Amino acid sequence: MRELIQNLLRLPVPLPDLLVANRANCFNAIQLYWNDTADLHFVGPEEFLTYIKFHFTQIKVSLPQQAGDVAVIWSRSSDLLPVGSIRIEELQKERQGYPFGLIIEHSFVIIGNELVFQKRDPSLIGPYESVPGQIALKPYFNLNGFEVTRHRRL
Repeated sequence: MRELIQNLLRLPVPLPDLLVANRANCFNAIQLYWNDTADLHFVGPEEFLTYIKFHFTQIKVSLPQQAGDVAVIWSRSSDLLPVGSIRIEELQKERQGYPFGLIIEHSFVIIGNELVFQKRDPSLIGPYESVPGQIALKPYFNLNGFEVTRHRRL
């Protein structure tokens, strides 16, 4: 698996054993892509939001995609925030109604040629993979309140 990840990302250095020996998820895959993996541990949604706020800026989905853009796929358990109104910088625990019925379903990195880098399965045997973006999005299209936000590295 180590060689597959290195080939997908064209990493110049060997991957740490911890990275391929531990359970990881789609949030970890984004950190791996950006080489932000100094502290290798399973990342949860709140920690992921903090990471995105610190390292990225939210961009309009209508802007042309660039390699390295991060897509975050959301669903909703309520309509507290209407579709099209997610602003990462405004998602703060101190705000009344947080987390506004939002659920982060998945995330991936756009790597070019309509391909994305992801880790859909968080198990030890779940692969890091490069797949067409439409295949990565397909399982989520019919979820309540489906929305995609895009983020570009600062």
